[in-house]
Amino acid sequence: MRYGRQQESVMQYRIKYLPIANRDILAIAEHVSSFSPVAAGKLLDRMETLIADLSQLPYLWEAYPEDPFYRRIVLDAYLVFYHVNEADGSIEIHRVLHGVRDIPNALKRVEDSRNTTAP
Repeated sequence: MRYGRQQESVMQYRIKYLPIANRDILAIAEHVSSFSPVAAGKLLDRMETLIADLSQLPYLWEAYPEDPFYRRIVLDAYLVFYHVNEADGSIEIHRVLHGVRDIPNALKRVEDSRNTTAP
């Protein structure tokens, strides 16, 4: 106890990356490092920190206005799209995209893959 009150336990969400999000991050790292390996390292470090913070503050970032299923982190020219899955206590990183991309189309592809069932 602290100050005569019980401390509340904070739920810790697990961070999960969809395979396409991992590919997005790899492509970003390769692209930025072709200009500046130092800048790429800094960008990835900041991205990792912001994503890790989601484990305790999943609703810190705004809902994406075009599709409230997603929330988004804004990091320089990049957007990290994620979903808070309360059912299993996880944060699902869906896409990491440059802001000039066709965002609705890129997110639609992720949604289509979620709705596809294997035979």
